[in-house]
Amino acid sequence: MTSPLRRAEEQLVTEIRQRGEAITITGSFGTLTPNALIGETRTQQQSPGRQAGIDTIARTQDFLVVTEDLDGRDVTRGLTITFAGLIFRPVAPNGEPVSRMAGRFGLVTRIHTVQVK
Repeated sequence: MTSPLRRAEEQLVTEIRQRGEAITITGSFGTLTPNALIGETRTQQQSPGRQAGIDTIARTQDFLVVTEDLDGRDVTRGLTITFAGLIFRPVAPNGEPVSRMAGRFGLVTRIHTVQVK
């Protein structure tokens, strides 16, 4: 019997493939064109040194992609993601990885990006 968490993650895969937006990922490997759900992450960052005590909110544009659709390629900072005529590059909020699994079973990958053009 499949666990409820596994079923939920499988449902997210279905949602991405059926309702996701087409994106283009370009890197040294060439080009991939998976579908993605678009989201964002907001993280609170504390300023170091003289600005201590001043918090800022960092916002990243996130793309949720079916891990299998990345064809085994690693998401790294050198990639470019194009969506709706805009260009994004992977970034790491608060020193975290630029991408991470969006669920326990690794079926979906969340890519953190910032718009560059």
